[in-house]
Amino acid sequence: MIANDKIKLTKKYLFFVLFFCMVFLLIVVRRPDIIKNAQPWAEDGLMWLQTINNNGFWHSLFLPQNGYYQTISRLAYGSSLLFGIKNVALIANIIAISIRCFMVLFLLSNRMRFCSFLYRMPIAVYFIFMPNVAEGYVNITNAHWYLAMYLMMVLVADKPDTRMWKIHDLLILVVSSLSGPFVAFFAPCLFIKRYYERGGIIKAIKGIDFFDVVMIICVIIQGVAIIFSSTSDRSSAPLGASAVLLADIISYRVVCGTFLDSAYINQIIHAKFFNIIVFSMLLISILGLFVRAGWRFKILALFPILMIGFALAKPMISMTDPQWPVLLNAGAGERYFIVTNLFFFSFVVYIFSKLGKLSEIAVLLLSIAMLPLYIQYFNISPLAEVGYKESIDRFIMLNKGESMDIDINPPGWKMHLIKR
Repeated sequence: MIANDKIKLTKKYLFFVLFFCMVFLLIVVRRPDIIKNAQPWAEDGLMWLQTINNNGFWHSLFLPQNGYYQTISRLAYGSSLLFGIKNVALIANIIAISIRCFMVLFLLSNRMRFCSFLYRMPIAVYFIFMPNVAEGYVNITNAHWYLAMYLMMVLVADKPDTRMWKIHDLLILVVSSLSGPFVAFFAPCLFIKRYYERGGIIKAIKGIDFFDVVMIICVIIQGVAIIFSSTSDRSSAPLGASAVLLADIISYRVVCGTFLDSAYINQIIHAKFFNIIVFSMLLISILGLFVRAGWRFKILALFPILMIGFALAKPMISMTDPQWPVLLNAGAGERYFIVTNLFFFSFVVYIFSKLGKLSEIAVLLLSIAMLPLYIQYFNISPLAEVGYKESIDRFIMLNKGESMDIDINPPGWKMHLIKR
């Protein structure tokens, strides 16, 4: 019996490794330069690599950026530097890819068995092949958006039944909560979960556990950083917001952008009446289901709404022009819609799952209909060649204490490194 158990466990781990590698490969094949020609993207170089290299890892780790802690970015580049400056972007990209791989594995694991595998698989496939992700594909700077989705899966998952799963959940909680401002949105979601699980507000408070305490601590840490850290480096450009423009953005970037490349459907922004109808129907359907559905739907609906609300309240798209109109440009601010697009696709799958005997057929037809789109949007253009590798080679030849500017992507960005 013991031998059989060991064989089963070995097969389980082997399957885990093979599936991880398969997902990893699919992510890389979409844009092979993330491995073959790894380069820092924007803050990857200017903030994380430059700060850690010039000032030291431990000093940089506890510095907030843009008003909050971004721990995963600093951890990734701090650990990547152990492999040498020439390999730092490659290792950081491998970490970013691995986060996505673990998300897919968790989604398809038994921890999510409350939802049929038939419905989870199309969501996992969409996550791997989704369009309109070029900006955040693949880098550490935008990893906190993915970690936020990862933590939401942990919140809706079945309870951990082993020590390793409990450690996993706490690790995702801490890293995700301290890698972006989104912990403020996790807190009400966790409260709703505890309210329904434990049967009321009083019981929710009395039943507080270690996970809840860690969440509270993370909220306090990020809250203090947000209150007391300078945010002068954020854009001071006006929002240019309006109700009609909100409908345009949601219709174009969330509803239609979930299924189509935004570059090919930008004519939708001129269909004002259509956009208002789409926005209204989406809002009414979510509100109606929010009242009737269980706690899982409530928090899975609440979280992306809070996320997009925060993104639209404080976007960083332009330093001069009104922010909201820029979001109607194809490709602008794609990182702000990664969460909402994945959740909207999941929402569509959820609606199909409620069709009774037709649910399985509907989900199957949806998956088949998505195949041409996945093929069409599979390849993502590589980053521009800005001479990063050649600059790093020259930097390595510098004497200790010397420094130089190094061009990084997007074109026009530079980082200033000091040879240590």
